Amino acid sequence: MKLNKTFGRAAATLVAAAMLASLAAPAYAADPAQGAAGGSNLSTVTINKLLYMPSDVTTPTETFAFTITGATVADGETINIDGTNTRNLYTGVVSESEKDTVGGSVEVSAAGDAANRTADGNTGNDVYAAEVALTLPSAETFTKAGVYKYDINETDPTNPDITEVTSAGLDLYLIVERENPETAVNAETDTYKITGAFIYADGETYDADAEDGQETAAKTADYINNYKLDAEGSTVGSLEFKKTINGAMASMGDTFDFTVTGSELTEGETYKYVKNNAQTDSTITVENGKLSFEDLTNGDTITIKGLDAGSYTVEEADNDMGYVVSYKVDGSAGAQSGDTASMTVTAKNKVSAEFFNTRNAVSPTGLAMDIAPYALLVVIAAAGCFFFVRKRRED
Repeated sequence: MKLNKTFGRAAATLVAAAMLASLAAPAYAADPAQGAAGGSNLSTVTINKLLYMPSDVTTPTETFAFTITGATVADGETINIDGTNTRNLYTGVVSESEKDTVGGSVEVSAAGDAANRTADGNTGNDVYAAEVALTLPSAETFTKAGVYKYDINETDPTNPDITEVTSAGLDLYLIVERENPETAVNAETDTYKITGAFIYADGETYDADAEDGQETAAKTADYINNYKLDAEGSTVGSLEFKKTINGAMASMGDTFDFTVTGSELTEGETYKYVKNNAQTDSTITVENGKLSFEDLTNGDTITIKGLDAGSYTVEEADNDMGYVVSYKVDGSAGAQSGDTASMTVTAKNKVSAEFFNTRNAVSPTGLAMDIAPYALLVVIAAAGCFFFVRKRRED
């Protein structure tokens, strides 16, 4: 019985450890070693496009394109690409007719968030993983067996907030073999096939002298970029504003509209926000240079996430209900008069403002609209009482 309990506890520990490992390091499908010697002809290889970003930002819409070009190799060079045998190494070749068709691309967008974006336990950021199939040169390109070296490079992203991490690219090695290895070599009739591919970090190869298990540690099928991250971490912050209604003549049901503008807002870009500390994020898009929030009432709080560091203006739309508007930024001691607050967002921080709408007396233009009907009834009732009492006295 004790032995069974011991085995049970050990099994539970192993399961828990596996679960923790899966949370800390998301698994991605692309294998840095693809194909197999003696196998069928490879026409594509697969790599991962990994985009790391703060959890507060939305996934940008961006097409990442990759090229495969021949890497120059010195004459007579050899390589042990996988630890099995040494092969001749050649400069990668791409025919003139195929140079524009090898490689490939993938589009990353917010539409794929649910399936492709996860929290990364190692970095504390989110990672978006997209698999990219890259077209290889056709087998007809090759005229002899051996290993051919290529560079996999990413074209510069159009979004300036996307920075490249693996800036030197990836090294691709293709194993090329004769289709008919059992016959004598014949340069005129031999045909070839790509039977394997190995992808290494730039400048790395199989290291036979490394410690056991570390010989191929530098292999990778990941092409990594950062979005709104730099060496210091996140480059974005957040902005929060709250609506408070008070005063003897205030109505807690009144609503107010707000806009947020700033030079760092990009037309058409989508931002995450939460209302009243909700557990899930909503999104809002910049239209006409601003973010618009309507019908906020007493106690409502809006927190906009993922804003680039810079200056922003929060403005409450004019109201005709007789309220006096003031605001505080970051809990300052005294409220400032006005309906427009200037705020500065800094990376990794949140700036806050509270807008007060106060109404302690009737509107300068007359009775406050929400009590006018009741006031009119009081006047009519008073007039009625006056005429009734006067008539009784005359009688």
